[in-house]
Amino acid sequence: MASGLLEWLQEQDVPLRQITLVQMDRFMEQLSSKGLSRVTLATAAKALRRFLQYAHEQGRCQRDLVPGFSPLVCIGRKTCPPVRRGPM
Repeated sequence: MASGLLEWLQEQDVPLRQITLVQMDRFMEQLSSKGLSRVTLATAAKALRRFLQYAHEQGRCQRDLVPGFSPLVCIGRKTCPPVRRGPM
């Protein structure tokens, strides 16, 4: 999943170091538009949270995005926008 995010960021001409929650939302929207199941999207979000945490700890992300990036909530919707929560 991290490799997919990195490829997408490269296509968007955004360095990992400068990624924002808005860009993470867009990436998740792109995954959702592919028709993936809610379980698959939630699993992807969980893996991406781990990757973002690691990237921040290693100094590869300027900001810690994990507190604002949460798994998806969608019931009976065709697409699943991410739901943000406050700091943990």
